[in-house]
Amino acid sequence: MKTKKLLILFFIIFLMSCQKEDGYPPTSKEHVTISSLERNEDYPIWVYLPDGYHNGNKEYHTIYLLDAEWDKEFVARKASKISQQMGVDNAVIVGIGYGADRMHDYSPTKTKDGKGKAGEFMRFIKNELIPKIEHNYRVRKNRDSRCIIGHSLAGLCSAYAFTMSPEIFGNYIILSASFWWDDDIVLQYEQQYRDQLTLNRNLVYIGVGETEGPMIVGSKYFYEMLRKYYPDTISEFVIINNKGHMTSKNDDIEKGLHFYFNNRQTL
Repeated sequence: MKTKKLLILFFIIFLMSCQKEDGYPPTSKEHVTISSLERNEDYPIWVYLPDGYHNGNKEYHTIYLLDAEWDKEFVARKASKISQQMGVDNAVIVGIGYGADRMHDYSPTKTKDGKGKAGEFMRFIKNELIPKIEHNYRVRKNRDSRCIIGHSLAGLCSAYAFTMSPEIFGNYIILSASFWWDDDIVLQYEQQYRDQLTLNRNLVYIGVGETEGPMIVGSKYFYEMLRKYYPDTISEFVIINNKGHMTSKNDDIEKGLHFYFNNRQTL
């Protein structure tokens, strides 16, 4: 009986320690649905508030996460843990769920695989989602305070935001991006609009798995353009050894968040 009680006590302590490490008690996660006029779609939105948010009047940075259905809990936990380890303020995490089809929202141009609605999707984020977040939550209201995270096609959409909607975000975590889409169209956009983009201040993390083949080529090229032509952009390119498209993602998210929190104050 005594052994059983000890085991129960140990289990309770373990659960409490896990909750503390996460940094996001249940009261700090909120879920809403936004009906977009721009896209004529309903988007589920998850908002994770930093530990201590309700105890002061501090304004926080924001991290906007694409593909939130998959990665919202992982990103929220890692952001909390990494910011605590570094002794810097955490960010409000805004997870953006899917409308009708991520292939349409994340694709920059129309092909047989997607309808090329990334422009409309960015206008939804800029004109509908961000104003609601910045009205309802105590967050900073400038591009330098906003970060976007995307993986795969969502990584391409994040790079699209860099090239075509640079006024929205100043921080980018671009993971295993599908730069090959429509004959490298986003890389073409970067070259086409480079003169208008080069003086923007940005943080850009680019990550990819070692076995990803074409993803490496486009990601490395994008990074090299940043290094060559963008003097006010701090960038990092990381290849995750022995990992592929999906197996590299968690490592890349963690490294990207380290890069973000370590360099954020330079903006």
